[in-house]
Amino acid sequence: RLAATLPAAPAAADAVAAPPVSSDAGGVPVAAQSDGGGAEGAEEAATRLLCDALRDVTMEVRNRLFADQWEHRHGAAAAARVLLLDECPHPQESEDWAARLLSLIALDRFVDYSGARAVAPVAAVAGQALGALCSVAPATLLPEVVCRLRLLVAWQGGDRHGGGGSRLRVCHAALVAAQWSIAAICVRADTGNHTGEVDISSGQLAAELGLLLAACTHALSDSDGDAVAAAADVLRAAYPSVRSPSVR
Repeated sequence: RLAATLPAAPAAADAVAAPPVSSDAGGVPVAAQSDGGGAEGAEEAATRLLCDALRDVTMEVRNRLFADQWEHRHGAAAAARVLLLDECPHPQESEDWAARLLSLIALDRFVDYSGARAVAPVAAVAGQALGALCSVAPATLLPEVVCRLRLLVAWQGGDRHGGGGSRLRVCHAALVAAQWSIAAICVRADTGNHTGEVDISSGQLAAELGLLLAACTHALSDSDGDAVAAAADVLRAAYPSVRSPSVR
């Protein structure tokens, strides 16, 4: 009966000017009924934009880890630390972060010897970022990270001229990174043992930690005072692990 009383279809301009009325909603315009959905759609669009922006920033940070200027590498490593503390990356992204940070720790050559102890600002912040990664990365990745750190600590290579400066630099940077990584793993084990997520009392992770601590203990006899101090810092950070017989 309602359809029989309606006038002919209005022109396009009239249809835009006057929104259709729904008889099922008591005369409420359809456009007013869809306001809630429009708000949800706008929120989803804003979320997508934020995700896209974060992805672009993350990619830029990854690329700047290998910039020519040490200030840019330092800033990128600091940004990586913040990103890894604020979010849990996917397993494949975690592997990419670990590879980049370990490469930066091994390759960066900027060291400041002006103070009482040598300071490698880029490698130090990269080590902190690696520690942040160890606090959120998949448990299966942790033994691989610890193994690579142990290889860097024990590396006996020299520079292209045959000197030992490169060995000391790599060893010192790896020791600094090991301090942060072991501390993060120990905290994670203490808070996550009930779920079995990270177990440092047995398995591959315990074995790799034992080898890394052995390499750090050997570094205590190094002729370089900065390496000895860094090795002592690692053992102090690993004290909860050292008490475990399987990692001693």
